[in-house]
Amino acid sequence: MTVATLFAVGCAAGEENATGEAIVVFGPYRDAEADRLVESFEEYAENAGVVIRYTGSNDFVTDLHRRIGSADAPDIALIPQPGLVAQLVDDGSIFQLDEATARQLVENYEPDVLAVAEFDGVDYAVPFRRTMKSVVWFRRDVFETEGWVLPTSLDELEALSATIATSERGIAPWCFAISAGDATGWAATDWVEDLVVRRQG
Repeated sequence: MTVATLFAVGCAAGEENATGEAIVVFGPYRDAEADRLVESFEEYAENAGVVIRYTGSNDFVTDLHRRIGSADAPDIALIPQPGLVAQLVDDGSIFQLDEATARQLVENYEPDVLAVAEFDGVDYAVPFRRTMKSVVWFRRDVFETEGWVLPTSLDELEALSATIATSERGIAPWCFAISAGDATGWAATDWVEDLVVRRQG
């Protein structure tokens, strides 16, 4: 099981908000998900006396690169990939968090969360959402009946899969669904990352 962290990165490089009237937030969320995100801003915006204007994109990474450095640069970008944040840091495309914000991070987040938000020891990002990925679900009652022990390593998982595949019960060791409409296949990318990229480089 791995955990992926979603960052709110502020601010994207470029001129400061020209209007002074709104905080411009850019992210990958659209439709109903975007509506819920905007609703979550309302209390803060009212208390802080600011206007937050959110724009979502279905081609977020490409559009973000296009907007950075232009008059259309967002004040904050919601970036789901820490690797993209690191790239923007290397490019000098985002600003370091100010001291007060960095101090709030230390006071309100666990060290393991902060570690993902730091780049060369400097804070450029605020952890926004953690998402569990590559979770393996299993039938506890079947495991108990068969006497199978939960694996604690990939080697043990591979051995258990072979045991299940050759058992007389005729149970398939794995069932994996990747169908998700236009996003079909995305679940498989997490497994490729975990089992290939992270382990093999």
